[in-house]
Amino acid sequence: MARPIKRGLDYFPFDIDFFQDEKVVCVAGEFGLKAEITIVKLLCAVYRNGYFLEWSDKEKMTLLHSLPSVSVGLLDQIIDSLLRWGFFCRSLFESANVLTSEGIQRRYFEAVKFRKIDVEKLPYLLIPKPGNYSK
Repeated sequence: MARPIKRGLDYFPFDIDFFQDEKVVCVAGEFGLKAEITIVKLLCAVYRNGYFLEWSDKEKMTLLHSLPSVSVGLLDQIIDSLLRWGFFCRSLFESANVLTSEGIQRRYFEAVKFRKIDVEKLPYLLIPKPGNYSK
């Protein structure tokens, strides 16, 4: 029996300068430490899924469950700020309710460069066809 194809990652690269990134600094400047932990948990959710996250009420409530001091309104404000500062791609979020970015996709495809992936079937790509995959 074949092993199921894994979509997400077990871990992802986390830059040591993450909290000095201007996009993170801007959002954290507005919302403080709650924004920083929210961003890290959002990245975990994205990479657990692959290179994007379809943002739904279910995803929102799941994330809120792990952020007990963050309200629905605050989470919505943090997401909006992340979109405004370019942490996530605003146009893809507005058209498909998807959270991702070129940087997230580059890091994901670097991490899975040895997996067999048919890039023709990948949705929501913001970067040119990644890596040396099939097709």
